Amino acid sequence: MHPSWDSPERETARRVGQEHLSAELRGHRLAELRRMSGLTRNEVATRMGVPQAHISGIESGPITSMDSVRDYVDALGGSLDVVETVGDWSVKVA
Repeated sequence: MHPSWDSPERETARRVGQEHLSAELRGHRLAELRRMSGLTRNEVATRMGVPQAHISGIESGPITSMDSVRDYVDALGGSLDVVETVGDWSVKVA
């Protein structure tokens, strides 16, 4: 393996890329939940009190705000649990 492949800069770039991909996947999963709930983007937007374009942005782009996720899930009639995991321990924190 070439030494530059494990450089700190490349490791950072890989981590940032993975975080971006994970954030984007969350949006796609939320869109799937919306469709399974039988709601349109417009209906979710009305429930959240935001423009429909905001919902499109959540579903198609990277999501970095847990507040946005919580509000979206609330609009679907669901709830969001936040669990902290350290080693073998898990605690529901919100």
